[in-house]
This record gives sequence, structure tokens and C-alpha cells, in this order.
Amino acid sequence: MGLFSGRKKKKDVGDLYRRIDKKPLRYVTERDMETYVETVIGRSGRINIYQDGIITIDCDGKEIFRAELAEAEVGELMSLEGAVIKGKDLNSGKLRSIVAYYKYYRKV
Repeated sequence: MGLFSGRKKKKDVGDLYRRIDKKPLRYVTERDMETYVETVIGRSGRINIYQDGIITIDCDGKEIFRAELAEAEVGELMSLEGAVIKGKDLNSGKLRSIVAYYKYYRKV
């Protein structure tokens, strides 16, 4: 038994979903899975998580990504300035890696 083995705490996935749901976005990029180059695919959007297990990203009034939460990998960036969502897009049928950067606002 290691020094810190008893202190590990599992992160609650539901807490992550509540934190990113309805989060306003500055811009959204798509990361190419082979070359890891990011290209901007949308600006001024929002992440939406629906009760039926669907996550969507809407930018400029258009839906640019839709996936099932059960099959997608969702995680926040280490800087907490955005989220990475990897999964099969239900609109295009392709496996996509999306990075959504949050809009900065000061909490008072």
C-alpha cells in the first residue's frame, strides 16, 4: 500500500456535466486525429446536455456537433478554460475531437 493510495477520490461525472451544461463558449475548434492540428469551426456558442443523454455544441445558431454522452469522452482542460469532447458525431457519422473554449467572465 502506497503513501497516497487510500486517498484517491473518484471524480463525479455528473458534476462535470452540470458544470459544463449551458456554458457560453468563446470559440470551438476541431482537432485532427492524425496530425493534431486544430482548426476553428465556430464562434460564440453554447454546450447543451439534454436529459435523453445527448450533448450538443451550437455556434452562431447552428448545431456543429451532436453525440451520445454514453459513447463520448468528456473532460475539462487542465486550465479549466474549456472542455474536450471526443465521440462519434451523430450528424456526420465521423469520430471527432472537439475543443470548446469557455467565454471568460469575472465572478463577483
